[in-house]
Amino acid sequence: RWPDGLQEDALPREAFGQIKQRIRELGHIQFETEQVAKDGARRPVEMTIFYHHGNGSEAPHLIAFMSDIRRRKQAETELLHAKSEAEAANAAKSEFLANMSHEIRTPLNAILGLTYLLRQEALQLAQKNRVEKIDVAGRHLLSLINDILDLSKIEAGKLVLENGNFHLSAVLDNVGSIVRDSAVDKGLSFAIDPDGVPVWLWGDVTRLRQSLLNLAGNTVKFTQCGGIRIGARLIS
Repeated sequence: RWPDGLQEDALPREAFGQIKQRIRELGHIQFETEQVAKDGARRPVEMTIFYHHGNGSEAPHLIAFMSDIRRRKQAETELLHAKSEAEAANAAKSEFLANMSHEIRTPLNAILGLTYLLRQEALQLAQKNRVEKIDVAGRHLLSLINDILDLSKIEAGKLVLENGNFHLSAVLDNVGSIVRDSAVDKGLSFAIDPDGVPVWLWGDVTRLRQSLLNLAGNTVKFTQCGGIRIGARLIS
């Protein structure tokens, strides 16, 4: 069966000679190639050739089918082009996120540095509390920027979890200092309970803190009454 416009001698004799033995061994083969149409243009086609063993009245022979696959090839080309464009856009986005994160980090580090110097001075209690809240909020903002960098690393397959000793109560207190005021302002009670978990743990403290901040922040946002408790429980 020849598609419209293709020549019936579209399978060259030399090509047939190279594959006929393989067809006998396998029973049939299927492959893609190019053929010349009657108008002289080359078209992509899919060839399927079967080997028929024949019988007493019929000699062994081959049965060939040829399909015009121009539309499929065009769709594959368009899909590859779209994939290439999506990858380029994703790479540009990741580069933009990384660059912007570094640009924001520079003035933020200056703010945190000046806050540290203020904390070394003799301040009134109210002033000291305000400076400490500025420091905590600044460090929270820094953790959000690190989240953005982590996202670009995850997309690039380059994120590596860190391991080290960390003080669990310090992590919980840090999270509490950031979200406690928001909870109290909504009339919610707020408590931290480390239970019987060892004080020192081993793992990625940055990602743990980020996860707890996200969970605690969402809890404050969506809790209308009652209280919030951040707890740790020793499983084994």
